Amino acid sequence: MKNKFKKIILFAVGYFALSAAFAQNVSVNMLVLNSGAIPLGGNGTLKATINATPGTAGQSTPVPTGKVNLSVTVPPSLLISATQNNIPTGWTVRNNDGSVINLCNNSTTIAVNTAIDLLIDLQGITVTSGAPTMSGQLTFKTNCTAPGSLSGDNPSDNSSQAGYFVSNTTPITLFNFTAALVNCQPSLKWITENEINSDRFEIERRNQNASDWELVGDIAASGNSAVKVIYSYTDNNVPAVSEKLLYRLKMIDQNGRYKYSEVLPVFINCKTTQLHIYPNPVQNGYLNVSLTGNNENADAALVSPSGQVILKMNLNRGSNTLYVGNIASGVYVLNVNFKDGNSKKIKVVIEN
Repeated sequence: MKNKFKKIILFAVGYFALSAAFAQNVSVNMLVLNSGAIPLGGNGTLKATINATPGTAGQSTPVPTGKVNLSVTVPPSLLISATQNNIPTGWTVRNNDGSVINLCNNSTTIAVNTAIDLLIDLQGITVTSGAPTMSGQLTFKTNCTAPGSLSGDNPSDNSSQAGYFVSNTTPITLFNFTAALVNCQPSLKWITENEINSDRFEIERRNQNASDWELVGDIAASGNSAVKVIYSYTDNNVPAVSEKLLYRLKMIDQNGRYKYSEVLPVFINCKTTQLHIYPNPVQNGYLNVSLTGNNENADAALVSPSGQVILKMNLNRGSNTLYVGNIASGVYVLNVNFKDGNSKKIKVVIEN
């Protein structure tokens, strides 16, 4: 009788220990980053936070591996990206058909009072109206596949919803992007008119005969802006054998999402001298003259319609600024004589 009673006690203790091993409450909370905004044709991020707290009886032992399964369902206006880049170590995507994704803690336990962030990549498919939501549901498994349970769990916090909207607004709206050769160096300039949580611009370059893009520089973005912001970049390390280079911007937001600009060509033609003047007409008293090419400098003269030399100057390679604020308004000719014997004439309108 005593041995039978001892077996009953041991069985009860073993059963309690087995139950306590799984005795913890697990909950889920979801929200879409960037204030719920997902650009049409662009990327967004759902943050699903798994919280582990003591169970209903106060137990606080770790939740074992293969126990927690999160299923997230999105409406037709969204697509769950086929490639997920932000799932933490120890978790795995069990399946993903684009509208439903299932994730499980296949090789990691969850300690008490621990929060795990699962960042799920989404794509905007259709512009939404109203207040659409996506849903998440926790279930408990054995080895991530077989049905299971979690002793001590409170089922009232096993589901969550997240609001979102898909619109034509993108994190970065590119107003203008230009690329030109200035002083024999590719010079890029771009203007944004709207930025939401922008992080940086990466400048990528490709030779016309190559297939791979290479990163040549980066510029920090303004972060958040509703006004036009001007950026520029000069490529000082042009390959010596290049005659035509292609450039593009990789516009990256603070969540790591990105999109590309259009591709612009720059022709590396430094064997001949190129001359540019601006502004024309001149209205602020200053004329800018840009000289690019192999020649180190050039002689120039501003001549009136009657042939009178009004101003003489030496133009250095690069940018030159000439003061013409004391010259009467009218139409003049800028005569430029290069060191190689060539010359060029440009009409200049002065409005003082």
